[in-house]
Amino acid sequence: MTLKGQSAVEFIMLVSMSLFLLLSLVTISTQHQEQLQIHSSLVEAQKVAQDISFQAEMALVQGDYYHREFVVPNRIGSQNYTLYIVPSTVVVELERDGNVTMPSLYAGNTISHQVETDQNDLKIVHNDTGIHLHEQ
Repeated sequence: MTLKGQSAVEFIMLVSMSLFLLLSLVTISTQHQEQLQIHSSLVEAQKVAQDISFQAEMALVQGDYYHREFVVPNRIGSQNYTLYIVPSTVVVELERDGNVTMPSLYAGNTISHQVETDQNDLKIVHNDTGIHLHEQ
C-alpha cells in the first residue's frame, strides 16, 4: 500500500513540475512575441517616416506647383498613428509604441496628419505658400 501512495505522490510531483515548466515556457514565449510585435511596428514606422521624408524633400527640390499622390498604410501593426513633418525631421507617432524620427531637409512650417483607417491616400503639394499635405 505504501508503494502505491509513493507512486501517486511522485506522479503528482512530476505533473506539477511539468505544468510549471509549461507555464514558464508559455510566459516567456508571450513576452518574446510582444517584443517582436513592437519591433515590427517600429520598423514599419521607420519605413513610413522615410517615405514621408522623401516625399517632402522631393516637393522641396522640385519647387512651386509640384504635387504628388502617394499612399501610407492604414495602420502600423494594429495601431493608429500621426505624421508630423517638422523642420529637419519627420516624426511618426504611434498610438502605443512611441515615436520614430527620420532626418529630413524640410525646413518649412510644421505639418501634422492623423492617419485614419479609411483615409490613407495623401497628396503633397508645393505652392507659393509652402509645402502642404492633403487627403485625397
